[in-house]
Amino acid sequence: MPYILTYTENTDYLHFIFSGNFKTGDFSNIWHEVHSCLCTHQDEKILIEEKPGSTAETLDTLEIYETAKFLATEKLEHPIKVALLYSDDVSAKTLKQARFGETVAINRGFRLRVFINRADALAWLCKD
Repeated sequence: MPYILTYTENTDYLHFIFSGNFKTGDFSNIWHEVHSCLCTHQDEKILIEEKPGSTAETLDTLEIYETAKFLATEKLEHPIKVALLYSDDVSAKTLKQARFGETVAINRGFRLRVFINRADALAWLCKD
């Protein structure tokens, strides 16, 4: 099953959920879809959550780097803060790759953090 990306709005943040099986190329596609959606919404706080049971191939390091760079350089009309929440069954390798993307984004001034605990993600996201 290919990946699926859905979102809902609530009073505190825009909530994206991605699920399915991810392969090389999907990572960039997901973030471009998120970015396109953010161009039409004024939400500043974004929670992007991996649905449990989703699977991912080993992602290409250059794809992660280029996608994080894209997010940091493609400015929106409003500042955003993104919490990326992985399920607790995420592989150590995927989490390591996500942390690499987090570092690239932060080094370019993009407010993004990776979490595996919902309470921690929401606490950071909703803190002003």
